Amino acid sequence: MSKYPDLFDSIFMKLTHIQRFSDQSLSKNDSDADHTIRLQLMVLEIFRNCPSFNLSVACMKALAHDLEETVICDIPRTIKYHSEEFHKSFEDMTNELIKENDFGPQIEMIMRNAKDESIEGWIIKFVDILDAYSTLNREAWIQHSPMFETEASRSLGWLKQVTEAFPSTDQKLKDYIVSIYKGCEERKICLKDIG
Repeated sequence: MSKYPDLFDSIFMKLTHIQRFSDQSLSKNDSDADHTIRLQLMVLEIFRNCPSFNLSVACMKALAHDLEETVICDIPRTIKYHSEEFHKSFEDMTNELIKENDFGPQIEMIMRNAKDESIEGWIIKFVDILDAYSTLNREAWIQHSPMFETEASRSLGWLKQVTEAFPSTDQKLKDYIVSIYKGCEERKICLKDIG
């Protein structure tokens, strides 16, 4: 064993090996690391148009939001949120695994608060679902798949909920988030319309 640190063996690098949508067959591979980078790029674009939030905080939250998956892998949302009781058990197990793997107190705090009630937390909630919707909508188009169309519709519904609940403390930012959502509604794939 080498006495020198190997950054490529870091627990954080495991994000590059975690397959997203693990219960579905995507037309191209998509890792949690790919997803994390897309979220950070979306945060940059939102900031470019509405520079009224803390960019560093939002980018750190985007970077850390899925780190728990390095110890639990990608669990489909329908399973993770199957019932209140199951979700509570799942959270307890996740917390134990996080403690066992020692992410470090600062990183653990950012990870646990990635989707808090701060404006940056709301932005992460929004872009996280936005990215899932984008992937599912793309797959519905590429694969002409009713299953992906259904999943994309479900994600669009969650995106609508987050958009409607998004704080209006900064009206320009809220309006921008609403306009992104409306653009998603416009681009929603409907397989019966494309034959």
